[in-house]
Amino acid sequence: MPTEDISRDFFHNDAETLIEKQNSLLGKKGIPMMKRNRSCVLALCVAAALGTASLGGCSVGEALHEGVTAVAESASKAARFDVSGTIEQTTMLDNDVLTVVAESLEYRNDVAYLKLSLTNNTEGTIDVTACTGGYDANYVNDCMLSEGYFSCEIPAGETAEDEVDFSLQELQLYGIQKISVLGLGLRVVDEEYDELFKDMVEVKTLLYGSEGVDSSTFAGSIDSPALAEKLEYEFKAASTTAPDLAETDIEIPAAFLFINKDGDIAVMAELRNNTEETLRVQAGNITINGLAAYEGESWSGGTVAAGKRGVMSLRLSSVVEYGDLLFDSSKAAEDADSTEGKEGVDLSNVKEIGMTISTKDANGNTISDPVDVAFAF
Repeated sequence: MPTEDISRDFFHNDAETLIEKQNSLLGKKGIPMMKRNRSCVLALCVAAALGTASLGGCSVGEALHEGVTAVAESASKAARFDVSGTIEQTTMLDNDVLTVVAESLEYRNDVAYLKLSLTNNTEGTIDVTACTGGYDANYVNDCMLSEGYFSCEIPAGETAEDEVDFSLQELQLYGIQKISVLGLGLRVVDEEYDELFKDMVEVKTLLYGSEGVDSSTFAGSIDSPALAEKLEYEFKAASTTAPDLAETDIEIPAAFLFINKDGDIAVMAELRNNTEETLRVQAGNITINGLAAYEGESWSGGTVAAGKRGVMSLRLSSVVEYGDLLFDSSKAAEDADSTEGKEGVDLSNVKEIGMTISTKDANGNTISDPVDVAFAF
């Protein structure tokens, strides 16, 4: 699986991360889901325009089925991202552990760059990270994101500079046309890996409080023919969505089946946290067309801050490759040992995706046990 510009949205993939670590120890080529080049990689749908991933032997034409919304040939020009949301120098955090100052916010090549200075206020070396498996709580306006990765080691008493970047195309896909607030979920550990700080900090731009900042949604933006043409994706909305998820404190207002120009397929669902506390959401026990694809409660997970939304993304080719199914039954004949007992699934004809959703609080305490969710397409 390629590393360039391919993403999982604000969810990281726990199962694939373990495989990557194991393979790196063995000196093999890993599964680079957690490898980023100064930023979290773009969402799968954005990769329709930028990525190179392909679903083995499955073209866009083969992957499409009746009812999938195709890119409109006569699409109007996509709206331009408002790049006037700049900042003044702002102290985002100042305590006994760390001082973080946002120096500038610049827009270049369809990317927003936040320049930071970070001062270690302790007597030992610290590691400061954002957007990692340990803590993934970055956001822009009201939307959680997988963008904005950085990792910085700072000796005692010293100051380091770093830069965090956010793809404007991914922001537009999620319904964001301008930045009014930019938040980072920061985690700080010492040399013994003891956690010294973990929380969200933010900086407001000159557009803070402007009209319509949080009025759009992921569901409301993806059916724009202009955006679909720009990012070269095709999609189908779920005809039925999740049941009552009141016990999880999460709402799923809409879900979609996405196909990029290379035939790669993902299910993406918008999540909303309507509570007053941060939630950790886990998806697991995945089925495709009624066949068990992955058994376990935590295929992927992500943080949704109080009152905010996010987008869950399940890349079906990854679920099949590292789960309990085959892409097609012919693989069983090629390698009987590795495929014994596995059933084949046709990803060009996905009709139903099932999974469980469970939630924990910010400290890892269980809020809800797994609840069954199904999306029909």
